[in-house]
Amino acid sequence: MVAIGTMTRDESGSTTPAGDGSREQVIDWILTLNPTASRAFLDRFEARPLAMYLDHLMAAQSPRGRSARWVRPNETPAIVGGSTRDED
Repeated sequence: MVAIGTMTRDESGSTTPAGDGSREQVIDWILTLNPTASRAFLDRFEARPLAMYLDHLMAAQSPRGRSARWVRPNETPAIVGGSTRDED
């Protein structure tokens, strides 16, 4: 396990907040890495999706190359589609 500031990266490459990893700490880290996000927007999400997003942001901070990987969690679909109903 490697500590990065107050973040911890384990052997699988997954990154989590060091310490208790409270929801507020996760939101603070997200706001540090993505200043375009608003606290009001992030407050709408549960702790698990926030932690997954933070992990993705941390992976995006790594230089590209063979050692840079991000594995999409199984619970998230790779492709999402939608359609609208035609209005009469």
